[in-house]
Amino acid sequence: MRDRQSQLRATLVLAAAALAVSFSAFEAREPLFELAFTRVTTSEAAALVFVIALAVWAMGDLKDFLSRRALDLPVLLFVASNLVAVAVSEDRAASLRYTLRMALAALVYLGISRLPVRRRSHLVVAGATAATAAGVAVVGLVESYDSGFARTHLLKVFQESITTFGNGSIVRISSTLPFSTLLSAYLELCLPLFIVFGLWLASRVSGMAWRRMLIAGTLAGMVAIIAAQMFTFTRAGYAVLFLSLLLGVVLGSRYGYGRSVWGMFAAGLVLMVLIFGLEAGFDNRLGARLGGGEVQPGRGVQYTLLETPGGLKAGEQGTALVRFKNTGSEAWEAGGGRESNLTYRWVSYPGGDEQDVSFLITNLPHAVATGAEVDVRAYFSTPSEPGRYALVLDLVAAGATWYSAVGSPPLVIPVEFAPDGGGSVYEIAETAAAFNAGGAGSETPPRSQLWKAAVRAWTSHPLLGLGPDQFRLHHHEYYEGLIPDERFRSHNIFLEALATTGVVGFAAIVYLLTAALWVQYRLVRDRGMEMSARLLSLGVTIATVGYVVHNFFDCF
Repeated sequence: MRDRQSQLRATLVLAAAALAVSFSAFEAREPLFELAFTRVTTSEAAALVFVIALAVWAMGDLKDFLSRRALDLPVLLFVASNLVAVAVSEDRAASLRYTLRMALAALVYLGISRLPVRRRSHLVVAGATAATAAGVAVVGLVESYDSGFARTHLLKVFQESITTFGNGSIVRISSTLPFSTLLSAYLELCLPLFIVFGLWLASRVSGMAWRRMLIAGTLAGMVAIIAAQMFTFTRAGYAVLFLSLLLGVVLGSRYGYGRSVWGMFAAGLVLMVLIFGLEAGFDNRLGARLGGGEVQPGRGVQYTLLETPGGLKAGEQGTALVRFKNTGSEAWEAGGGRESNLTYRWVSYPGGDEQDVSFLITNLPHAVATGAEVDVRAYFSTPSEPGRYALVLDLVAAGATWYSAVGSPPLVIPVEFAPDGGGSVYEIAETAAAFNAGGAGSETPPRSQLWKAAVRAWTSHPLLGLGPDQFRLHHHEYYEGLIPDERFRSHNIFLEALATTGVVGFAAIVYLLTAALWVQYRLVRDRGMEMSARLLSLGVTIATVGYVVHNFFDCF
């Protein structure tokens, strides 16, 4: 009876851990309810469920639960360093919320590491991580390429509505995450785990037909992950994906995993070369992202403002004379189901909030061939309230997509409406490409500037830093020319640690990553260990190396 109760409690912990892993990516924007000092959304609710499940498990054998495991000390020191740094934060509530999210990952480790080995808990978490990353990739593809379904209530609750950055000629998968680099990181972590998980499942079945089916499924999943990574257009992600597959080949052959293991990673390398080669031959978006020139999209437009709008009044209609040049490979139709029309949106500046104005559509006077130009008088309604705005004019292909969504920066006209209702055009620093995703935010500053700002922030607060999650709020104070923007972190996890948690937090994260790599690498080398543990150790070791390498250029 006691064993049965123990099994039930362990299953509860595993289910709650899988839920917490999943909702780390799929988090609803609206809170479910208020609890104490914070709003509880889906991810916090999942964390609460996990904490309760963990408490139920701990009560079964508290002495064993409190006994030390391999990574307990570095994990607890890492969380403690962030909690201490909260005390010096200017915005303690935001810092504490950020730290509690990191503490959830520590709790997942603490809970899983205490379950019985026979539960194969590590494989359950690996499976949940792989399934979550696959789901994120699918949702990202749907959001990017099926705008009708993306607007459904099912997906709308997860969408962040945050501007993504990158080459203006590239459609980047953003999925439920605010930046495509975050999806890239999920895919990097997922790939080695997905491979070892598939190989473990294949080794567990007895029939050859089932084994071949699972191997084929693993290969198909690898193709999907590699293709999704390619369409994130994240250069660091490309390098890490290649490094991960190569490391799998090297470690798998070096430590006697067998041809089926290192051969699968080798197959991944071949698939990556083939997939990237096919994409490069199909169009040049990949080459453009890697610095190989400009994209020639199917739909492309270049705008020229021929006449600055005058006599603008808030809450009324205005006009602007605009010249369009068809820079794409497809002609524009002026009528029918495939017609192209001029539309617009007003966004506040610099906040980027879209304004509620009456909508007007300007039709093209005639079809426009590739390379041809046409002059059009655009009609638009204006916001009713005084303030600074940006009028974003954009062609749209009926039933398909905005031209800005496939690479052509819109025409942006900044307009300020005075309290008396009069409107005048002013200048802004951002290029039109910064408005591609519907926001008015500035473009990504060079990493060198953010790195210098992070170093200066640390030297001004050397011991405990600015506080967790505070660099994005204060980076502009440490480098002249940086524009205040809460979306920008340091683009380097170690500099981020120095800037936000000082030498204390930096030492803690270096200790944690080093200890984790060493523990996993020892298991990779141990040929006497059970194969399921060795396989997952191989996957986690590769994923951790990839995580560290990518975080020299991004910050997650």
